[in-house]
Amino acid sequence: MSPNPKVPSAAIEAAKIEFEQAKVELEIKKLELEIKKLELEQIRRKRESTWTSPLVITLVTGVIGLFAAGIANYVQGIETLAANKQKSEADAELERQKNEGSLILKAIDTQDPTKAATLLVFLAKNGIIRDPNGKIAALEQNPEDAPTLPTTAAGLIPPLKPRGGGCKIGTKDGYPMPDPACTPGAVNLTITADVLRNSDFRPGRNRVTFISEATKHVVYGWYGLRAPSGNAGASQTCELDHLVPLELGGLDSMENIWPQCGPDGVPLNERYFKQKDQVELYLADQVKAGAMDLSKAQHAIATDYTQFLLAAKQYCASHGCE
Repeated sequence: MSPNPKVPSAAIEAAKIEFEQAKVELEIKKLELEIKKLELEQIRRKRESTWTSPLVITLVTGVIGLFAAGIANYVQGIETLAANKQKSEADAELERQKNEGSLILKAIDTQDPTKAATLLVFLAKNGIIRDPNGKIAALEQNPEDAPTLPTTAAGLIPPLKPRGGGCKIGTKDGYPMPDPACTPGAVNLTITADVLRNSDFRPGRNRVTFISEATKHVVYGWYGLRAPSGNAGASQTCELDHLVPLELGGLDSMENIWPQCGPDGVPLNERYFKQKDQVELYLADQVKAGAMDLSKAQHAIATDYTQFLLAAKQYCASHGCE
């Protein structure tokens, strides 16, 4: 065999240098890789520290709070607009009721039922007043059923009703009752159960007045009584009562008013008119709840309010009647 050829020493040295350079480059690459890893780690930590820092949390919470407040304000604005619209519609409805009531009072301001019926039917047919229960339409066939008011000269107090010895207070189970010939009761035809259920309905505010307070006191004379002095507060002994109460759509007219007095020597809340007040509130709540028809409640209280005294007292004891 021939001996191995001899490698020149210069080539060996060159190979060693290349090998060392490759090692150095590899170390450099590894170092660069570690540096990259460190940079990525720093970026990650920086991001985490940014989102978890108190300042950033405060800022983010504030932005969320502003956003939530904006939504709440928007919703509240919508609700306010809806409430304002509802109130505006309710005010318009109540104003219409008052206008209708005034027209009805003018139509029945006569002693001729046929004339009153003709005017009422005309107003209803032309949509000037509403007739939800068909009561006015029925007057076309039965004009004699139309309500009327006593005719009075402008500004004058109506005279004593032309009725022999005048009006007489009756009794039922020990309670005073009005004379049906003098105080038959009267209702406002524009007041329906839906009107009573309206939260904006207030009997005093929505009253259509035909007579003044001074004129109402003439009723004492009709019944042969003298208006009591100091008739207020705990000393009140009489009340000019609406037989069909305003809370049930009663009319503020002479035919619906009578003097309810006594008894003496009892606390104010035990006087007859206070006990009838309980009946009025009880029946009004029954109508609003749909447990009783409005027209039936009006007729029943005008006929005999005493039939509801016990039920009203029990109702007010459990529900409160203020």
